[in-house]
Amino acid sequence: MNEVEVKILDVDVESISQKIVSLGGAKEFDDHMHAVFYRKDGINKTIRLRREGSRSIFCVKEKNDSSDLMIRDEFEVEVSDFGIMNDIILRLGFIKKVEVNKHRIEYKLENCHVAIDIYDDGKIPPFIEVESDNAEDVYSVVSLLGYSKEDCKPWTGHKLMKYYRELKG
Repeated sequence: MNEVEVKILDVDVESISQKIVSLGGAKEFDDHMHAVFYRKDGINKTIRLRREGSRSIFCVKEKNDSSDLMIRDEFEVEVSDFGIMNDIILRLGFIKKVEVNKHRIEYKLENCHVAIDIYDDGKIPPFIEVESDNAEDVYSVVSLLGYSKEDCKPWTGHKLMKYYRELKG
């Protein structure tokens, strides 16, 4: 599946939640997430295993070039056992790169998923991700939420963490 996504940083969780609901957004998820990202020399893809509440999802993402948007081919599958899938990934020669714990509130608004992420460690201020399969829908929802293209960051989670690490010195 084609994934087109932007991040908007430093949002107020309460007011953005109210705005999404007032625009007709339907809440689809509100729970803890635990994600493990893996790497292996010579493989330039995002490999992720994520626990979303009681579900476990394995994902491979391949980046497409874009300066204004994060555009990737995304392949996801639900797995029955997080621990066993983690062991399989490690036995294939991947190593854990980073683990992330956060609370996510996700809404469906228009043709987009809008996720509010709140990291457990507090090192990254709350932000939103707006995701769809095309840029027009993403920017339409960004505008509905009161933001502009200039507010949008086409960043991966890794770049987001690096930005705040460097900002705080």
